[in-house]
Amino acid sequence: MGFALNCTCGRSFDVQAGQAGSTLKCQCGAEVQVPSVSKLREMAGKAAYEVGVIDQINGMIDRGELPAGGVCAVSGSKTEDVMEILVKTEKFQGARDFRAYAILGLLFSPIVFLLSPSMMVSRAQHPEGSGRDTWVRTPLFVDSKYQQKVRRASQKKLKRWLRSVPVYAKLLDEYPQATVEFESGS
Repeated sequence: MGFALNCTCGRSFDVQAGQAGSTLKCQCGAEVQVPSVSKLREMAGKAAYEVGVIDQINGMIDRGELPAGGVCAVSGSKTEDVMEILVKTEKFQGARDFRAYAILGLLFSPIVFLLSPSMMVSRAQHPEGSGRDTWVRTPLFVDSKYQQKVRRASQKKLKRWLRSVPVYAKLLDEYPQATVEFESGS
């Protein structure tokens, strides 16, 4: 990703993140210090650190960039109506895996059987239904006359409509097991 950096004379440089911390020489003779990546991002109006697509979406919402387009995801017509949609991206799944290993240990190896109680401790620390659920707000333009249809739609259709927004498509590509739900009151 490139960033714009200006000299005091008014000339502009295109710099890359890899140039952070270096010094560039302008045509006017001045030396221009390239700031840190986080500072470059801030100067470009972005969050200092966007680690992944979830941070990118949250930053875009904070900056008022989402939802974008003003076009209904269902019909393709212009609308001002927005549905607040949530995408649940991950959940701790280790409990199921540890239980399977414990059962295999019981069946096939006394050594694994001895290890299985420690695996069960992990299950107690992360009971089913808890863990690392990450809910991502994904506001989407949906004309009010289609909102009930969207609420009744299958996960497959919901994801297809969300994919009309490129950054949401990226989210769904990164988290293929994600589920889509609705914020109460939307």
